[in-house]
Amino acid sequence: MLAPSSFAHGAAPDPDAIRAVTAPSKDRTLAFDESGRIARLLVREGQAVKVGQLLVQLDDALERVQLGSLKTAADGNSAVAAAQLRLAHARAVLGRVEKAHAQKAAPESELDNARFEAALAALQVELERLERAKARGRYEEALVRLERMRLVSPIDGTVERLFAREGESVEAARGVVRVVCTDPLWIDAPVPPPLARRLNVGAAAQVRFVPGGPPAAGKVIRIASVADAASETIEVRVELPNPSARPAGEQVSVSFAAGGK
Repeated sequence: MLAPSSFAHGAAPDPDAIRAVTAPSKDRTLAFDESGRIARLLVREGQAVKVGQLLVQLDDALERVQLGSLKTAADGNSAVAAAQLRLAHARAVLGRVEKAHAQKAAPESELDNARFEAALAALQVELERLERAKARGRYEEALVRLERMRLVSPIDGTVERLFAREGESVEAARGVVRVVCTDPLWIDAPVPPPLARRLNVGAAAQVRFVPGGPPAAGKVIRIASVADAASETIEVRVELPNPSARPAGEQVSVSFAAGGK
């Protein structure tokens, strides 16, 4: 059942009630960032889903193989370790040459060459560290790409529509699945400015489904800051609890308590 109204149940319908249409409070059409083939379609139309639930999976077999290679490169430390050993050796040689040079036992050219080799070895260590950092970056990028091959629900709601089938190829940015939340419902009512100016967020609203039916209690959750000049109205959004799962898109009439408070 819809929430009971705080208005008098026996009252006649308000002749000044505003006609409007209910809409989902959340409506998301999901698409992939890249083209691919749908490997798994894990939901059906009409199925309730939770936020974070996996809905659709693209074929990612090749990407997972590539990810393994990138992970090996990102985790590997042998190149850096080898460069560090070469640096340690070059510095040891430099130390011996410097000592010999101080004792007039090694020429200046030999000292210059040892210094050059030590500097080159130090630079090689930094280059290997940079390459490893790049490998980690490529691995993390691959993880992000792999995650983008999954569509998960951003909301609690219901699968309203599936636009593709398992095994079908889909293009990037093409809608694959639509998820909606209809509890609560939203109603954007075109309210005359004199009435809208008397309303506040949180004000009570009475909603009747057309044609007839008992009133249900909603509340104002948004009042537009800009009026629509063509219709000379201001959009007022009413939120209506919908535990009985009435479909969105039904016509309703909306009225507000006296004073709009």
